[in-house]
Amino acid sequence: ARGPVIEAGPERGAPPPPTAEAAAALAAIRALPEAYRETLLMRLVEGLTGVFFTGGDQAKHKASLITGGADTAEMATLRARHELGALVVAGSSAGTAVQAPGPKEPMITGGESYNALVWGSFEAPCGAPAGDVCNDDLTFDAGGGLGFFTAGLIDTHFSERGRQGRIVRLAADTGYE
Repeated sequence: ARGPVIEAGPERGAPPPPTAEAAAALAAIRALPEAYRETLLMRLVEGLTGVFFTGGDQAKHKASLITGGADTAEMATLRARHELGALVVAGSSAGTAVQAPGPKEPMITGGESYNALVWGSFEAPCGAPAGDVCNDDLTFDAGGGLGFFTAGLIDTHFSERGRQGRIVRLAADTGYE
């Protein structure tokens, strides 16, 4: 027998539409000139006490906060607040992976354990085409992640996706102890 059917509702599925007040506030922000929006965004970032990075694609997270190898103003502010102990950082899936050390420690960007153990790892910076590398091959960004987690290499979904092999292989290939 199957379990109960759970219907999508406000707590599941699509988020509820914004309230009229929130929609009006968002429209007002969008109507501001770019310079004012940037100032408003920085003021919001400066007041954060926590940030949660969602799953999806760590390359997109990294590209939105580190451009041309340098921190954006928002990233510099997040980093400074974190180093002062004023910002808690958390994430899920890719949002966890992007917290990898950087810029001198590798960040896993893709691949499966089997291919990692058989073929090794391949450097493929976030957002860069991997060339002849297969989607299942272990790829990494040698420039690392955002650097909020500094205690070692990081990966996710060990139980769900059997990723133990890929982090072990990356550590061996990059000389990480």
